[in-house]
This record gives sequence, C-alpha cells and structure tokens, in this order.
Amino acid sequence: MTPEAARNRYEGAWRSFAKDLNQLQKELSAAVAEGKVPSLHELLQSLAWVPYVEAKKLFNARDKTSGNIGSVTGLFFELMVCSIVAPFLARELPGVEVAYNRRVGGIDPSLPRDPDISVRFGGRTAVIEIKVSPKKRSLEEALERRKTHLEHGTAYYLVGGGVSANRELLTAFAAPAWACFMTAPDSNVELLKGLPKLDAVLQNAVEYLRARG
Repeated sequence: MTPEAARNRYEGAWRSFAKDLNQLQKELSAAVAEGKVPSLHELLQSLAWVPYVEAKKLFNARDKTSGNIGSVTGLFFELMVCSIVAPFLARELPGVEVAYNRRVGGIDPSLPRDPDISVRFGGRTAVIEIKVSPKKRSLEEALERRKTHLEHGTAYYLVGGGVSANRELLTAFAAPAWACFMTAPDSNVELLKGLPKLDAVLQNAVEYLRARG
C-alpha cells in the first residue's frame, strides 16, 4: 500500500467515525431539548465507558500495549457531557450563554480561564467541570475550587465518570447537589447510590442561575 493510499484509507475511517459521532451528538441533544430523556444520569451512565471498552479492543487487537486509554475516554466523555448539558440548560433557561473551554463574561478574571463549560444567565454565572476518572487529589481540588468560585460569585459544579476515593471524602459530595459520578469501585457502590444524580445537579444549576439578587 502506498503512503497516499494509506492516508486516504485512514482519513476515510476518521471521517466516517466523526460523521457518525456528530450525528449521535445531534440526536442526543435533540432528545434532551425535547424532554424525551427520562433520566439524564442514566443516559450518560450508559455512554461513559463505551470509548474505554472499544479503545481497549483496538489497542489489544495486535498484542500492543494498552496505551493511554484514559485520555481517549476523557475526551469522548466530555463530548457526551456537553451534548447533554448544553441542550438541557437551553431548554430550561432560554437565552442562556454556554461556552466551552473559556470563561463567559461576568466571571472573575482571577478564576481559571478555561473551564470545561461556563454559563451565564440573568447576570449570574456558573462553571461545570468534567472529570472522567476523579481520584482523591482531583476531588480535593474540586472541593477547594467550589469554595473559591462561590467566594467570587460563580457557582461550581462537577460531572464525574468513575470516581475512586475513600468513603469519608465521598460523603463531602452528598449535599447539596453540585457533583455527580457515574460509577465507583464495588466498595463504594452503595455510597454512590446516595450521592446526587446528574439530573439533580443540573436542576440545582438552573435554580441558581434563575435566582435574582
């Protein structure tokens, strides 16, 4: 196979994949916008680990090392979260401004400049961060970031994939509904059931953004 032929095949595979994924995003967003998804949490839960499973098959197909599958999973987890969060906010808050990887206006410049999602509505602002595999350190950072953001007039929320931490730390995320996680190790499955779901976190964000004064 010539380099040109190989490139054409490779580009074709990526174009086909990107086209299918973009179509899925559009369909997910439309379903959320139309209120046709009974549970946003269950929807994201069903999608979260598909890239990990399929990438693992890809890397192991020819006895290769697994590679950095986590980075692949994180990228596509973020895409799915955005496909759900943005249309939900737009449905509940007509005219809301949603930005990705940058701050919307009104957020204190001392806060991080590139949050995964930032939102502004009616003079209020919020930040939503996405972590596919949050562990002890990133969870502790999230607790501190929430405190700092609130001190500067911006709400802070966290959408996590597979969480790994001790019970004591996880209980700090029980209330109010500002963080959610899709899965946890067997030792924390029961605790996870008592933590907020994505639906509650987003509804909390909506109520905050709607509030005045």
